[in-house]
Amino acid sequence: MAYLNKLQEINKVKINDLEFDPAELKEIQVIQSGDNKYFVNINGRQIQVKWVPTDSPRQYSLVIDQQSYEVTLIRNIDVQVEAMNFSQRLSLNTEAILAPMPGLVKKISVSVGEEVIKGQHLLTLEAMKMENLIKSPHSGKVKSILAIAGTAVEKNQVLITF
Repeated sequence: MAYLNKLQEINKVKINDLEFDPAELKEIQVIQSGDNKYFVNINGRQIQVKWVPTDSPRQYSLVIDQQSYEVTLIRNIDVQVEAMNFSQRLSLNTEAILAPMPGLVKKISVSVGEEVIKGQHLLTLEAMKMENLIKSPHSGKVKSILAIAGTAVEKNQVLITF
């Protein structure tokens, strides 16, 4: 429920398949009535809501009148990342790891000839003032490392090959 106090950070709210502009939600009054239980006043109508967090950030389940609704809070930054196609972390080509965005290679965590496992941290790429951990999409042997720590890379530049 912390995000209800920060609606300026939210671009839209998705409930099941319906999307709402946060401006529509500013007229809502929320009063906590217990542990994860709230009274919500919408245009004079009061409903009781149970707020159930999930394992995913900014995704929740609301239970209203014993019916469950999936809620996703979509931040302004999420919309920008999606528009720039930065959400694709790794190339679909699993023979090579491509830079998902332009950035600075901060650290290389593997070496040529090393056997890696799926999900293992390969290198750290700093972009948009954030460190992005680039992980192996599968198990295999590192064939070559084309990235150099401390240097800039462009989007889709080959960093590591298997």
